[in-house]
Amino acid sequence: MYPADMHPDERDAYRSAVRASKASEWEREQYENIVGSKRKTGESSQSPGLPSMMRKSHSMRHSQQSPPLAPSLYKSSAAKQKNIKDIFKGGAIKETMGRLISKFFIYESVAPAKAKSHHFKNMIIGAQQAGMGIEPPSPFDIKNKYLEMEYREMEAYVNQQREKWKTYGCTIMSDGWTGPTKLSIINFMVYSKGSTVFLKSVDASNYIKDHKYIYDLLKTVIKEVGKENVVQIVTDNGSAFMKAGKQLMKKYNLYWTPCAAHCIDLIFEDIGKRPSVIEVINNARKITNFIYNHGWLLAQMRLYCGGDIVRPGAIRFATNYIALDSLLKKRVDLKKLFMSDDWAQHKLSRTKHGRELEQLLFDHAYWDRMTNIVSLYEPLYVVLRLMDSEVVPTMPFVYELMHVMKTNLTRQGAGDWMFKIIQDRWEKTLKHPLHAAGT
Repeated sequence: MYPADMHPDERDAYRSAVRASKASEWEREQYENIVGSKRKTGESSQSPGLPSMMRKSHSMRHSQQSPPLAPSLYKSSAAKQKNIKDIFKGGAIKETMGRLISKFFIYESVAPAKAKSHHFKNMIIGAQQAGMGIEPPSPFDIKNKYLEMEYREMEAYVNQQREKWKTYGCTIMSDGWTGPTKLSIINFMVYSKGSTVFLKSVDASNYIKDHKYIYDLLKTVIKEVGKENVVQIVTDNGSAFMKAGKQLMKKYNLYWTPCAAHCIDLIFEDIGKRPSVIEVINNARKITNFIYNHGWLLAQMRLYCGGDIVRPGAIRFATNYIALDSLLKKRVDLKKLFMSDDWAQHKLSRTKHGRELEQLLFDHAYWDRMTNIVSLYEPLYVVLRLMDSEVVPTMPFVYELMHVMKTNLTRQGAGDWMFKIIQDRWEKTLKHPLHAAGT
């Protein structure tokens, strides 16, 4: 059935093509049979000798097994010409192409957002310019021949970037990630003159991530990049990274710089430790947890509020601001829900937790405290979004952003305790010679 030298992957592709061809032929036969039977005037729509229920069951069984219409345009040249003429008749070329492309996305479980990829657009344009007669690559070619070509091209690009490191210097950036299975990964990137290159990932799951391990790891990365090329290292503000960074500054002629966005997030954390703030956040968590733990109430909330409520997070402290702001924007609709007859007649309204939640939602003092906290969080969140932006480098604006933030907090009537938190974080981490030089 197959040539002796055919690769197993090519056999799979061949079998898939045969199955698609048979499915297309079966579909056309069914279509011709149905259309042909309808064209016969005077013919009964019911076959003699078969009960109507049996015919209905038979029809339903066949309709469930029918594959979607997917003409095979990659068969023999004669069949290919016939199929192309059939599917493009009527002049709706753009719509037909859209359907053919969409079938690949839908039936191969490809995310529709991938249609924005410039690689996908290049593929379509390249296929249009190549014209007819060009066979698509086999799975074997993609994962061997073309993967190797892509690797060599990327390797050449990275080597080109390495030459820039020698001329302009570079920044090493590290980013840690811990998954739900406690898999701990540390990624390293290198930035220079507007371009960022992913260097490598290190699995640190089996190591104690103290300052000695981090120091040795960063020292290895510096040697790989070239110590004469490294201007600074950017890490998060963990104590191990901080201690290792300061040791590296003594050994090499470079700067260690903490992540500015992480510093702002830690300010959020410090503010969230205030008892008055903890109370507001915990009560907000009670509201969202009660709603999301009861299916009927969740459906009613979505109906009244027109969408979901952002729930306070347990890790990223800035999400508390987003959650409180979301709750504030929907408080009027939430009150309407808990004043409705649907809620009054439901059994949840007679439970202890239901009555406590209802009392909390109509506590005006609670909403006033939440409004005050959100107004204090907002200037911090604006700075966090700007510092975490990938549009332009934000190092030159750190000093200016902090000044604007303090001005806005003064306008909002922030207390001395909040300015003390900001000043402590500024002196410990954010205040840095490179930030001043960038300004």
